Amino acid sequence: KTGPAEYEREGITWSQIDFPDNQEALDLIEDRREGVFSILDEQCRLPRCTDKTFSSAVYDKCENNMNFAASRMQKSEGRFVIIHYAGEVEYVTNGFVLKNKDELPKGASELLASSKNSLVAELSKILCGNAVLQAGTLIGEARAQMKRSSSSITHSTVCSQFASQLSDLRARIDDTEPHYIRCLKPNDRLVADDFDHYLIAHQLNCAGVLPALKLARAGFAMRYPHAAFIQRYFLIVSRELAQTSTRTGKRTLNCHFMIELMSHRLGIEMRRRDHNSDRSKNNGSIMNIVSWGVQIGKTKVFLRMAAFDALENLRNCAMN
Repeated sequence: KTGPAEYEREGITWSQIDFPDNQEALDLIEDRREGVFSILDEQCRLPRCTDKTFSSAVYDKCENNMNFAASRMQKSEGRFVIIHYAGEVEYVTNGFVLKNKDELPKGASELLASSKNSLVAELSKILCGNAVLQAGTLIGEARAQMKRSSSSITHSTVCSQFASQLSDLRARIDDTEPHYIRCLKPNDRLVADDFDHYLIAHQLNCAGVLPALKLARAGFAMRYPHAAFIQRYFLIVSRELAQTSTRTGKRTLNCHFMIELMSHRLGIEMRRRDHNSDRSKNNGSIMNIVSWGVQIGKTKVFLRMAAFDALENLRNCAMN
């Protein structure tokens, strides 16, 4: 989504690019009223909630969502499917309610509360979430505090903790320019020198890397500030620039002038590299091919991959 916004700011000509968006699936999970997380938290606040009541509530509220699916067989076994852009993911609700409550067993809570050990007593305060418990508190009072702090109404669930942490992470990402390192599992056998191509491709697709690459190649994958573009590709037009200066006098070099000088060679190179595409077969104009691959914005030059590859090849030839 940031690409089209930058195209608009720079005032270049571009066409709308369709890209996979997982927002609807995220809303199905995170919506505050009818999302799976909110349904699970709501069930955990009820006195007699079970995995069965949770799964029934999910089926009732989400069955009309296009990203949700559950067959009769799956419903009978407490399972459902969420359809992400990378594929379908099946969830089994067994243990969801208990795990979401994230509570200590009652016996363990009482044991901590009754301890005379200072360290254990301090742990009791932390786990209770109550800073007013003192080491000399009577066991009965400690148990009462423990009971109130572990109430299903006030207790922070796993879902609520995850949502809060995710919100904080998104805020940090919005305030920074993050770079990501993708860790990929080469094989399922955990052995060296075994590269499973299907497994790698599957991980890249599920992580959104392949769709991102496809989107980048469909748009303007490479972007240079005007000065950086001139500095990098000046060598391609140095001879033409010298000849032009001899005939017409010295002319200020800018990106438009550079593209004008190299347009014929650049168009031929782009057509040679992309000769099998419909664009090359149906559009015989060199200038149209160049204008498709290169757009000069207000502060940057935008290049499609075909144009970038052609420019790099011309630059290497000029250097050699």
